[in-house]
Amino acid sequence: MSELTAANQLANLLVLYLTTPATDFYITKIIQKSSNPTLEPFNTNNIDLGSFSVMGSALSVSLESLSISGLSNIQIAKENSKPKITINGDQITFYAVRPNTEAPPAGIPPNLIINTQIKITSDGDASPLVPIVITVLNGNLVGVFNTSGDASVPTTVQIKFTSATVQADATPANITFDLSNLDSFTKPMIESYLNQTSTLTMLIQKLNGELASQSVLNSLSQGATQAAQSTLKSIITD
Repeated sequence: MSELTAANQLANLLVLYLTTPATDFYITKIIQKSSNPTLEPFNTNNIDLGSFSVMGSALSVSLESLSISGLSNIQIAKENSKPKITINGDQITFYAVRPNTEAPPAGIPPNLIINTQIKITSDGDASPLVPIVITVLNGNLVGVFNTSGDASVPTTVQIKFTSATVQADATPANITFDLSNLDSFTKPMIESYLNQTSTLTMLIQKLNGELASQSVLNSLSQGATQAAQSTLKSIITD
């Protein structure tokens, strides 16, 4: 068997497992089993959302201590009844949509739910942190990983994620803010600023910046490698 053929065989097997709920390599399970950092939920630090002017004063907006739930409530999208996955040599690109209807994960929200705290800074003075909730109704996931190894020798199989990106429409209809805990005369202006396309686009870009960190990609790679090896071992044993 040539090296190229072996690579294609492994890639085709993994694509099958990625869409099969009973296997450890199922996309939902890979995300849930990833650790260091944990991705369900995914906790991250601060996101700067820029600033705007109110009565001559600049108000800066940032989100502090974000906890994102729902990343794993996805399934591989289908196009013309076929999984939306592309294979290019040893590289696999998958497109996943939410929510997962074929094997819904227990206790995981169908949407992306971001629990965070908002901080407003005006002329250098920061307001007390106020808890808010951000809901992303449709936040799909595009992932890219490379494979290596021999499917017939599971311990040689390695998965390396190179990208994980949330795709979401930057509109108030898709991304909502619960600011009910925010008690400020500037609340209407803050809400208006948050609902601007440019701010919503910045939010998604910043979230993707966090997902693009090497620690997250390493976590996905480690979880996926363990899942691939476990799945291949069970197939060989059976």
